[in-house]
Amino acid sequence: MPLRISLVKEISTKSKVFKLEMDLHTGQLRPSPSFYSIAGLDAKSNAEEKALFDAVHADDLEGLKATFEAVQQSKKSASLDFRIIDSLGTLIYLTAEVSLETHRQMEEPMLSLFAIVNNEQVRVQKRIREMEDLLEMKDQAISMIAHDLRNPIAQLDGILKMLLHETENSEAKDLINMGSDSVNHAYEILRDLNDATRNKVEGKSISLSPTDLNAMLNKCAEAFKLSLESKGLHLSVKAPKDFYVSINEQKMIRAIENLISNAIKFSSEGKGIELMAWEEKDRYCIAVQDSGIGMPEHIRKSIFNGISKSVRRSGTAGENSVGIGLSIVKGVVDLHHGRIVVESKEGEGSKFTICLPK
Repeated sequence: MPLRISLVKEISTKSKVFKLEMDLHTGQLRPSPSFYSIAGLDAKSNAEEKALFDAVHADDLEGLKATFEAVQQSKKSASLDFRIIDSLGTLIYLTAEVSLETHRQMEEPMLSLFAIVNNEQVRVQKRIREMEDLLEMKDQAISMIAHDLRNPIAQLDGILKMLLHETENSEAKDLINMGSDSVNHAYEILRDLNDATRNKVEGKSISLSPTDLNAMLNKCAEAFKLSLESKGLHLSVKAPKDFYVSINEQKMIRAIENLISNAIKFSSEGKGIELMAWEEKDRYCIAVQDSGIGMPEHIRKSIFNGISKSVRRSGTAGENSVGIGLSIVKGVVDLHHGRIVVESKEGEGSKFTICLPK
């Protein structure tokens, strides 16, 4: 049955209250000034029958229509919350009551919707936006600090290497090597911080290009050749040839490198690591699987949450862990609108799978 909506005379613009009437026979829609006032629209230039439905948030539209139908069939009133988007793109939260009434003059049944702006929800959303702005400022500050500190640390590493080359004293060389290791570790921490915060600051817009996953994964594996040899590990790559996927190659390489680094860190001598890629019906998948020490459930549940003492563990050879690498991986996957899942059992190894939508 066609639906008609007409918005009746404004009740109270100041309190953001309005009423809608839906004629169940003609399907005509006539919003009143109260609706236009709340939506920030010009009633004269927007006098269209579908103005209300155009303003309703896309995620709430079906629910609104379903409520109209349910009230019409059951003849019982119903409450619902829905959102409209004003002319500036701001979400307006409404709490409404829908019921069946009889038109006083025409004596015909109609649906009546009495709506009021949910001021509490508006305040909550305003506070959320303020917190999001503060978090973005924090991420930008961390990113700048991490970026600016990398140059002096790199200079310090250069000085240590120069001193190592010029000294003949074995004890001095040992101390310089220790200092160089610490400097390199600090440099890696800053790089991770910079990458993690940059992913957040960049938002959801990144450049993508067709990339051969087979070639990319082999490139990632080659970068860890010395690390693998030093721990007596073997890394195999399994991916179809000429397997092209639209991704940001630089960022995805960084994510894969973090997963491989973790697999090496938490695997014992003689173990194997698999780097895989395959295609499914509606997505592409990349996985890194090891046969290492695995992880307990409390760590598995919080590994993507960022820097946390609870996820920091030493590797099988005493390697240090900052606990931010997987947060970087999650950030890269989010930028690609993908999903990452982990399967792990303590003592049996771990498998990280990245799934990217086609």
